[in-house]
Amino acid sequence: MKSRSFINGVATETAKGSQILFLVFRSVGNLLTMSRGRDKLLGLIQQICDLYKQCMIEYIKAYRVNEWPISMQKAQSLYSSIKNARKFIRLLRWVEEMGQVGEKLTYDISKVMCVKIIRHLIGICYFFMDNILWIYHIGIKADWIDIHLLERVKDIMSIIRYLLNVVVFLLTAHEKSSLESKLRLSLYKSEAVITPNEYHQNVLIKLINARSKRRFQVFEMIIIILRVLMLAKSLKLPGSRYISNIFYCTCGCISSTFSLFKLLITNKTQ
Repeated sequence: MKSRSFINGVATETAKGSQILFLVFRSVGNLLTMSRGRDKLLGLIQQICDLYKQCMIEYIKAYRVNEWPISMQKAQSLYSSIKNARKFIRLLRWVEEMGQVGEKLTYDISKVMCVKIIRHLIGICYFFMDNILWIYHIGIKADWIDIHLLERVKDIMSIIRYLLNVVVFLLTAHEKSSLESKLRLSLYKSEAVITPNEYHQNVLIKLINARSKRRFQVFEMIIIILRVLMLAKSLKLPGSRYISNIFYCTCGCISSTFSLFKLLITNKTQ
């Protein structure tokens, strides 16, 4: 049987409720076998804990409660535990980025490819620093490491990576939009009935794929904007003081949900 996406499996007209439920469990199971899938899922739980904590802080301030409730303490404990666990999952992630650089170098060098290579090079430094921070937090410390400076540099690299993603989007948006227009005009001008195994069917499939990729790019842009807002507050950039802690955590929850959903629907199930 050909592989199909999660959305196509759920949207099948003849699928029964039990089949859809089985597909959901199988898709989530496949997602959890991926280190990136576990990282995204834990990231969502982490952001939910942080959002709950910040909402409870506002409640405590409003009603002048002297100490944290038990539920709030547990949420903070779970947040810290997940944060450390995610750092372990991302251990040696910079090696994967090095592999991406080697793969990109096999293609023809263009503006878009150069930007992607630079993004992966920054990713190598970012994840390497993230591993150093994890080693520091588990107790292996060195006097020469300025932990606050390292965290700030890591956040700066992260925001640069997201901005490079925006550059890639701007460089490819016009090209993909032009391709979609050409494919659409090709179908409209022919006014032919689309039948299986014909030229027009192939054109229609290419048009559907082009639209899907463009919509995914818009989806990714929403995630990037939310992440940039969060990093702007972490780095205390100008204007970030207007971003409240609750809004910051809400951005984290939304971006983590979108990232997990994106990874789920792009993960193929057999």
